[in-house]
Amino acid sequence: MKKFILFLMPTLLLLFITSCEKEKGCKDSTAINYSSTAEEDDNSCLYDSTTVESPTISSNLIIGNWKLKSLKNRFDAPREMMDQLIAGFQTMSDEEFKSEFGNIDKPTTYEAWLSLLTEEGIPEPLVMDEEITITFTSTRILMPEEDGTDTIDYTIENNRITLIDGGENLFNNFTHLDIVKLNETELTLEVEVNILQSVMGQANDGITDVNSLKVIMSMSFVRESGEIPGFPSDTLNLNPEDSIAIIKNALKGTWDIDTVEYTYNSDSAIQENFTYYQELSPEQFLEEWGVEKPSSTDDLLNFAKNSIWYNTSNDNFIEFTPNTFRISDEGDLTNFDYRLIDIDRIQFFETGDALTFKYLDIDICTETRLVLSGTMTDEEDASITIRCKRRN
Repeated sequence: MKKFILFLMPTLLLLFITSCEKEKGCKDSTAINYSSTAEEDDNSCLYDSTTVESPTISSNLIIGNWKLKSLKNRFDAPREMMDQLIAGFQTMSDEEFKSEFGNIDKPTTYEAWLSLLTEEGIPEPLVMDEEITITFTSTRILMPEEDGTDTIDYTIENNRITLIDGGENLFNNFTHLDIVKLNETELTLEVEVNILQSVMGQANDGITDVNSLKVIMSMSFVRESGEIPGFPSDTLNLNPEDSIAIIKNALKGTWDIDTVEYTYNSDSAIQENFTYYQELSPEQFLEEWGVEKPSSTDDLLNFAKNSIWYNTSNDNFIEFTPNTFRISDEGDLTNFDYRLIDIDRIQFFETGDALTFKYLDIDICTETRLVLSGTMTDEEDASITIRCKRRN
């Protein structure tokens, strides 16, 4: 009895202390964990797909770095279809099932199968073999790729993220993602996918009508501390005007151009480039591009698709003042008025021979490095990436 009292006393003491303090909790009535008795808001509000209604709340909260914690697939189908799916999974041995789906135990009862497939979800361990961190700015999603970073423009309204060109990445050409959970530390996104985009292998055997099988892909993230890659940490400030002012100040100064990369997607532009490059002598090519002319036809064709100019002179640089963008081409300085329309997008009021884009996206902006990218206005399906370093 004495031992029980020793355990009970701290609990009673805690209850007593709690009763003397203001009750804390979520005071937002639209949140799933709303507390009608809370006297002080503790920023613990959680929102699901039916309660994330404010674009402002979603847009602000989603900005930052998010590390993928899990990726699972749930299934929604008629009973007969579920039976076919379960039968497909049951053809796998216990060892095969564990190996395929992240070392989880193979269910032994029909009820357990239904719970796993319709509620818990089947994990995709192949995606989780390496750490994946994505970054949301206010207008774009930065996705890690083997050869760099893929960028996806997006818009957000209520609980839906609309993707503008999903790309070949984690989001795999999706047109949208639904926000199921979003708070200061957690983010869950869901999307309905085709079964061929999700679980593969023996589970597909025997399924007679793939179109009647709905697969819900659920991606859970946890927020990573630190700044947005390539941006000052202060840009996480939720006041857009303050964030824009910080980026504008970070841009100020002179930036020496390292490389300018031109990517062409139209066959006509690629062929035109290839023909022009063929006519250049090795000396002319080196003088124009700062790199030796490719020796093989295939390499030259690849250069025609993805042409990289290497700066070999100190006379090629860009410069930002509060309202003017200056670009120097072999000493010829041209001025253009600009404004920041978001923390990662520059709008130019006019274009010219030295400036063939109306917008530039800020991919990286640090104390020493600046990377800008955009679509060229004088070329169909052509983009440009400018890599710079700050002049000392």
